[in-house]
Amino acid sequence: MIDFRYHLISIIAVLLALSVGVVLGSGALGGPLLNNLEQSVQSLRERNRELLDEVSERKSQAEETERFSAEVEPHLVDSTLKGVDVVLIHIEDMGGGALDEMRAAIGEAGGSVSTRITLRSRFAISDDISRDSLALAIGSSSGDPEEIRTQAAQLLGRRLGEAGAAPTGGAEVTPTPAPTPTPDKRAEDFLLDLQDQGFIEIDIEDEEDDGRLVAVDATFVLLAGGGEDPPFDVASFVSPLATSLGGGGAPFVIGETSESSWNVITSVLDASDARDAAATVERVDETSGRVGVILALVEVLNGEIDHYGYGSGATSVLPEPSEDGSVP
Repeated sequence: MIDFRYHLISIIAVLLALSVGVVLGSGALGGPLLNNLEQSVQSLRERNRELLDEVSERKSQAEETERFSAEVEPHLVDSTLKGVDVVLIHIEDMGGGALDEMRAAIGEAGGSVSTRITLRSRFAISDDISRDSLALAIGSSSGDPEEIRTQAAQLLGRRLGEAGAAPTGGAEVTPTPAPTPTPDKRAEDFLLDLQDQGFIEIDIEDEEDDGRLVAVDATFVLLAGGGEDPPFDVASFVSPLATSLGGGGAPFVIGETSESSWNVITSVLDASDARDAAATVERVDETSGRVGVILALVEVLNGEIDHYGYGSGATSVLPEPSEDGSVP
């Protein structure tokens, strides 16, 4: 058996050899190595300063562009939505001031937000009670949360369209013991039921419209987006909503914020029925996006649907203003 002292002597010899190598190496190569390291560090510092200067310059340019856009915004949208009632739909806990800024832009364009509808986080259907409540509200026999949510989006779109339809006229008839509800009354009952169940919240901002939840011949704008995760699968909800609401003839524009990771517009553009039913506008938290929504509404009211922004599915950054600058 090899004595332990032999191992100890071997280890000491190895350590001494390493020490000698380090000393000799630092003497012969230390100077060039240190010089190279110092040059590399200096080069990185200079490149870092250049990048910081470039970022600062681009930030200043972006701020100047936004200021310019904000100054010309009133001239671009002035009176373009005169007399138009807008139902503003948005997602609960949507960050930033995009919602308030869009309401202000609609007002500057001569329109008014008559009703605001919040899609609440209970659409996540995270428990059996939420699943059963929504299934009961929409009359679904499915037990799959995703299928129920899709069915709810489709029915919500139809009912919103019905709620904004003009009341049916005709000759006066003798009421029957159990009269059939008119489409707009049935739609309002459905919306109120969803509100009672905690899936939506309805705020009537124009009390002069005969107490209706949705103004007659209203247009619809949906805003979505945020840097955080969405409160539910908003992208898969908005696409069937667009197909149902816009496809049913209601003017519908969908906007998403610049920092959004929700992929709402992408989901709409990927579904041909939804893409043909609603216009889309990117960066609605910026002046260009707000102007885009206003001009896109004018186009939709004139029977034209297109998609605007900077993504691959956009046809241009902004719609072209109409010749007379107003809705029909």
